[in-house]
Amino acid sequence: MALLWENFVSQLDSVRASSSVWAPPASADAIEDTREQRLRKALEAVKNTGNTQMIESLQAALEGRQANLELPDLPIPGQTALSGPETYLSQISDSFKPKR
Repeated sequence: MALLWENFVSQLDSVRASSSVWAPPASADAIEDTREQRLRKALEAVKNTGNTQMIESLQAALEGRQANLELPDLPIPGQTALSGPETYLSQISDSFKPKR
């Protein structure tokens, strides 16, 4: 999961660098943020979103551990009338469900 966030941060950096509105930072030190600094900035940015999985992933990356994501169990084939996606959607928070 940490590699996923590192990739995400590098993609954000490349998007910012290619944007015509982007202005370079005042010093070269600001360009060379460490991985930990970038992760802390990302964590601060998502704290108010309520996305517990993203917050847990970033905290785990900062602490150097595997994220403890409590994802719903997958259905056992033949024991449910719902499809896999329907079962998943029935078990997640309403705030993450797609609007229909």
